[in-house]
Amino acid sequence: LVSLSIGYFVYDLLACLWFGLWDSKLVLHHVLAISGFSCPLVVGSGIFAGIIGLFMAEASNFPMHFRVILKLIGMRHTRAYETFDDLYLFIYIFARGICSPIFCVMSWMEPTTPLMVNFVFAGLTLQSMHFIFIMVSILKKKRKEKLERKSKGIDLFWLTVNPRLSELTYVNKKSKANIFLLTNFFYISSLGVGVW
Repeated sequence: LVSLSIGYFVYDLLACLWFGLWDSKLVLHHVLAISGFSCPLVVGSGIFAGIIGLFMAEASNFPMHFRVILKLIGMRHTRAYETFDDLYLFIYIFARGICSPIFCVMSWMEPTTPLMVNFVFAGLTLQSMHFIFIMVSILKKKRKEKLERKSKGIDLFWLTVNPRLSELTYVNKKSKANIFLLTNFFYISSLGVGVW
């Protein structure tokens, strides 16, 4: 599992760098993860902390990627998208904001966990806390959108776009082109490279 995870993070980092789909946060996250997983393989201890960190960090990946796929196929303004978006935010905040700090402290208290693994765990937990603060503004925006829909009596359909959504101000705003089509492809194809 640790080798597979290293394979994923190396491949994903190289693919994002190659196609220019990176920023400093992505590079920091991937370098920390690669370092954190490589250390236990070299020293022979700390693998449990690495696996727990992996599950905390990646718990929200499925709803995160699935909502982007829904958006790319034109289902951004559907109840299915909103459900997966809410699920992503909830799992991220629970796993990284509540569970991860607890397991990070437990990792520091375990004398056999290498210092490098503890620092990586702490670094990734702090990075997650930063993103959670950003998510608060996203949740406020989502609440505002929901209130606008409610005030105009417009419901979201599960798998199709309600034609009345064009009456909403947030739907008519222009959005930037989404670059996550390639990263979702990389996410799925990297599993094969990791296994290899």
